[in-house]
Formats: sequence, structure tokens, C-alpha cells
Amino acid sequence: MPIKLDEKQLDKELRRIMDFFDYTRSKVMSVAAIEVLAEVPKNTLLNFLKAGRRLPQKHIFKIVDVLEKVGYQPAFDWSWITSEYS
Repeated sequence: MPIKLDEKQLDKELRRIMDFFDYTRSKVMSVAAIEVLAEVPKNTLLNFLKAGRRLPQKHIFKIVDVLEKVGYQPAFDWSWITSEYS
């Protein structure tokens, strides 16, 4: 059974993801490509970034995994948790 994380931990990670997509990165990184690589439903990340919709925990792990490959520094070490969602 997947681990349910504390809402404060999730909120901190969500703020960091939002900050990572500052103006410059948003112009050179394809949100759609990140969604495909993370294997999350279309517009999941886009709706978070543009409309402030909350990302489900299972999608946060997948998105963080992809973003780390392009320089994102996560708030926490999610590696021990992401295996639950692989």
C-alpha cells in the first residue's frame, strides 16, 4: 500500500515545482513533454501551473522524477517513496 505523506510536505514540494517553472523555464521546457515522460494524464501539470489545481501525490512523484533530470532540486528525498508508484 502506498505511503500517504503529510500535507505540509506535499505543499512544500508543490511550491518548489511552481517556482521551478519560472518565466525562463516556462519558455524553454515543454510542459506537455514532461507530462508524457512522467506518464501522467494530459494537462495534469499544466492545470497545476496555470490554474492552481492540486497535483495528486502519485503524480507528484512521477513529475519530480522527470524534473530532477533537468535540474530540479526537490525539497525532500523522494527516491524511497517513488518505488511505491513505479
